[in-house]
Amino acid sequence: MTPKERVLTTLRHEEPDRVPLGEFAIDYAVIEKILGRKSYLRGKREFIEAMWEGRRDEVVESMKRDSVDLTLELGLDMVRVDLVPDKDREFPPPRRIDENTWEDEWGAVYRFSDLTHDIMLLKAAERPEPAYKDPAEVRDGLRIPTESELEVVDYVLEQLGDTHFIWTGPTTGPAGLPFPSALWVEPWIMAIVENPEGVRDGRLRAAEHVGRVARFWKEKGLDGLCAGEDLGFNAAPFMSPKQFRELFLPGYRAQAKAAHEAGLPLMFHSCGNLTQIWDGLAETGFDAYQAIQPEEDLAELKRRHGRQIALWGGVSCHNLVVKGPEAIREETKWACETCKPGGGFILGSSHSIGVGVRPENLRAMCETAHEEGQY
Repeated sequence: MTPKERVLTTLRHEEPDRVPLGEFAIDYAVIEKILGRKSYLRGKREFIEAMWEGRRDEVVESMKRDSVDLTLELGLDMVRVDLVPDKDREFPPPRRIDENTWEDEWGAVYRFSDLTHDIMLLKAAERPEPAYKDPAEVRDGLRIPTESELEVVDYVLEQLGDTHFIWTGPTTGPAGLPFPSALWVEPWIMAIVENPEGVRDGRLRAAEHVGRVARFWKEKGLDGLCAGEDLGFNAAPFMSPKQFRELFLPGYRAQAKAAHEAGLPLMFHSCGNLTQIWDGLAETGFDAYQAIQPEEDLAELKRRHGRQIALWGGVSCHNLVVKGPEAIREETKWACETCKPGGGFILGSSHSIGVGVRPENLRAMCETAHEEGQY
């Protein structure tokens, strides 16, 4: 089987030749150790500062090359592709407050995280920023990415499109700079209580957009989409099972249906211990659930819902950082033995490969998946 066939067979809950292998994301620091060179793929601070310095083409060339080389080096079956900033878009550097803190001219404050290597949005802008003069055309209600925004997508499709499962998120841009933030969490949770109808209607309205996006990416040659919404923390979801069924499930079902009608599977990424809403999640129609955290019982999830939704994960991100290769081999072997029967299982980390992951552990996970994932 080709990697593409392997993944598609798995998503149909049929048994392929072996368990497919994929990651939601792999950070640049690990990529550099694996490939032995500088990388801007998932480059975080390095990516942002290079864009501030006007080195956009250097960044994009690195992302193109490393997306393909890393996939082949590790034997991955799935390849994530993302839009990149338009070649003519400028990102003026903000004023530096100290070594790890910046403030832009609209009052937004950013700070470097030594733990994740992200530049985080710490304080929202005080004044409205001028609207981005987007050069992209809009066709039938959908923004069409510019040619330069598609550089990485086009390159990966040219190199691996015939053989590998290529996926992206349900968006067509515009691509900007990746500033993660926790500022959204409190208003997001409060909206569940204060504006439940808005929460429900927003996810229902998103289905039409997902359908348009899926048609675009299907035409482009991609094999799947992965939506994402963090629904919980380590102890439990942000909402009750009843709230999930009333406010989230209708929209999620509509989004999955729209993607399927366009001809693409729709996978779903969420952080948090979602054990309490597993039953509802299994009824969404999503093709796979990614970021299954160690706080969740993977064996029980497979037993209860392994025929309804494919499971994507299996190896603890924490263990990939703090343990050694032998422990990772054992964990990978257990995940394959537990979840591969009947198909519907993609081996990967319990979230993504962060900057602290030991490269020898990542190699051990990938090698063991190839060995122990055979059907």
